[in-house]
Amino acid sequence: MKQPFPIMVAKATIFISMLIILSMSIAVADNYYIATSGNDSNNGTISSPWKTVKHVWRNSGGGDTVFVREGTYNESEIWLQASTRGKGIESQFWTLMSYPGEIATFTNSRFIADADYVCIQGLHLTGTSYLESVSWGGMHERIEFLNNDFSGETLPIRFMANNGLVQGNKIQTTSPSHGIYVMHGDGNIIRNNYVANMNKHGIHIYDENKYNHTARITNLLVENNTVIGSKSRSGIIISAGESTRLGIEIDGVVIRNNIVLNNAEDGITIRYYGSVRNVDIFNNVIYGNRPYGLRIIAHDVDNVTIKNNIFASNRTHINVSSRLNNFVDSHNLYWQPSSIGSGATDDYAVYQDPLFVNVTEYDFHLREGSPAIDAGVDVGIPYNGDFPDLGAFEYDESSAAKSIKKLPNRFNLQQNYPNPFNPSTNIHYDIAYPAKAELNIYNIQGQLIQTLVNSTQTGGNYTVKWDGSMVDGNRAPSGIYIYKIRITGNNWIAEDSRKMLLLN
Repeated sequence: MKQPFPIMVAKATIFISMLIILSMSIAVADNYYIATSGNDSNNGTISSPWKTVKHVWRNSGGGDTVFVREGTYNESEIWLQASTRGKGIESQFWTLMSYPGEIATFTNSRFIADADYVCIQGLHLTGTSYLESVSWGGMHERIEFLNNDFSGETLPIRFMANNGLVQGNKIQTTSPSHGIYVMHGDGNIIRNNYVANMNKHGIHIYDENKYNHTARITNLLVENNTVIGSKSRSGIIISAGESTRLGIEIDGVVIRNNIVLNNAEDGITIRYYGSVRNVDIFNNVIYGNRPYGLRIIAHDVDNVTIKNNIFASNRTHINVSSRLNNFVDSHNLYWQPSSIGSGATDDYAVYQDPLFVNVTEYDFHLREGSPAIDAGVDVGIPYNGDFPDLGAFEYDESSAAKSIKKLPNRFNLQQNYPNPFNPSTNIHYDIAYPAKAELNIYNIQGQLIQTLVNSTQTGGNYTVKWDGSMVDGNRAPSGIYIYKIRITGNNWIAEDSRKMLLLN
């Protein structure tokens, strides 16, 4: 029977709307390419690449990924400014990254992220290159600097944003500056970075009000980093300025599961005049720093908690030279000398050799029989035994003999690659401890499409391929899918998920 005209119009309208939505979702995630042999008059494809980051920024948008082919680039200042950005979709990352398997080197190139949802990943920066996020156009959301490699005289990372991420960067430079300089923002994460031999502080949590903004650092997580060999300053410093007139506030900093090693000043320093509130220092290895493992010199500090750490050196472990409000020092191990220091008492202190696997190789896993095993107190970090272990790593037999460079010290689910994809894509994840891993694919309605992993795995790095097939063996249709991982330990569960786009 022939349908009435209004129904036909309604159906046609719905069909056209679906086509528009599909075209929009496809446009959200385009891939573009840059090469030293490229030209900005090209179309940006892999066979006809562009030449400069500045050009691709103006001609791409949210959700797009820009792959930089192998070679050396020098673009001076690269200002990723929101007002000059091409069309895009809100809340979708614009990503600049090295082409997989290739090394893209930027020399004397300064990246300034002045927009929301910017990710710079996997680049080699040398000369005077650096990465900086700024608030010139207002505070920005979700800026990410991931897995970049810094060498030469580069000034590494200066960071301000809300809900941003600085993760997996390797910083070994001759710069006179700091390694990672956290200047301003709320809800940021500094995770799994390697910072070595800086002239000043390794990780600098220190707002000096340089940009005349309302100065606050709040809800900051610093975890799983290695900070080693700062030549004149501390490994990690928390400071709210050098003058009370600045009115700077730091409120809510968690420093956990870090290795802070052989720094010239202190392992961790809290000092100066501004307001510092709610600092938790949990499960770190603070080794061989001088003159102190932890020093607090402050005029307005409240709620500092130090638990489950291992302090090891032949110098003073803790020095508190000013009165603190609500200071807790508990369940830490102190070794060589077998005393805490001044201004702190620990009713549950352990004074024994922690029995690290291999200090000369910087392997601070615990050996069998370590007095640090099951000697801690629950601070909300997953643990294996009856009680948490002290230090940065939980003991288990399968990981006790492994180097910290083999075994990831965090749980991490990465973005699939390629994305968008056809016909297949790879999903990479890291787990720190033996646990049951479940990795499933769902459509946007939450229906199970495919199970990729359902087994107990040891700690390590894993990559799984999805070929686009469903549980019934048929090919999944084009669309947005969600991959979700669930890691289950003895007494803890960790979950994470990300989106991906299949284009048939």
